[in-house]
Amino acid sequence: MVIIFPTTPDRTNSPNKRKGLSVRSLKSKHEYASTQEVADYLGFATRTITAMALLWVESGGTEGLPAIKMGKRKWAFDPEQIQKWVIDRQKITQSAAKTA
Repeated sequence: MVIIFPTTPDRTNSPNKRKGLSVRSLKSKHEYASTQEVADYLGFATRTITAMALLWVESGGTEGLPAIKMGKRKWAFDPEQIQKWVIDRQKITQSAAKTA
């Protein structure tokens, strides 16, 4: 499954430097993306993705990254939910920039 996502800022040169938005795809061989695939896509460590997924489950879906717990140590991520999460974060960032 391949879904095109509007991505977070390009972080290739500096983690604090915003270069604008580009388009990237989250590619998965399965219906759900793995922790590593989401980490690669978002540019975070897998531990960060796992912590955000755990926060999602513990908060009842009000905080963190949308995820499904699969067994004791494995997480699954719906690419469509990740896409919505990224777009929602962009809207929050843009509205905060307008009010500042």
